[in-house]
Amino acid sequence: MPYREKKAWITLVTLIVIPSIYSFYMVRAYHVADPDYNYLFHLLTIALTAFIAFQVILLFIAARFSPDDPRGPLDERELLIELKARRIAYFVLMALVLLATFVMIHLPSHGFRSIWGYGNLYLSALVGAEIVRFAMQLVYFRREA
Repeated sequence: MPYREKKAWITLVTLIVIPSIYSFYMVRAYHVADPDYNYLFHLLTIALTAFIAFQVILLFIAARFSPDDPRGPLDERELLIELKARRIAYFVLMALVLLATFVMIHLPSHGFRSIWGYGNLYLSALVGAEIVRFAMQLVYFRREA
């Protein structure tokens, strides 16, 4: 398995696991009468830190055990795979951002509480598009292997 495919697997798994755990705890803490925004901010900070730490550690391990050089240039096949996956992810991102904006416009707002919720909707749109991007990269890697 080439290094870039390992990188896509690592990123896909961390993009699914870390935001899922964050979302579970965020929803429980957010949907109360008076949410603690300091706790929510710390939860977001912990999730981002955990994501970065897992990415760095797992990519370092993958680079150490990779037969090819991870710093090598992209060949045409890998470049085409990346471009195809980015194109699909772009359309998914636009659809999710439009959906989040629709929710923002048509639901009643409750001050800062709504801003935090809308921000998490847009964050979810970004994460969803990245999940699609790396999933499509894996599909193209497997299809053209």
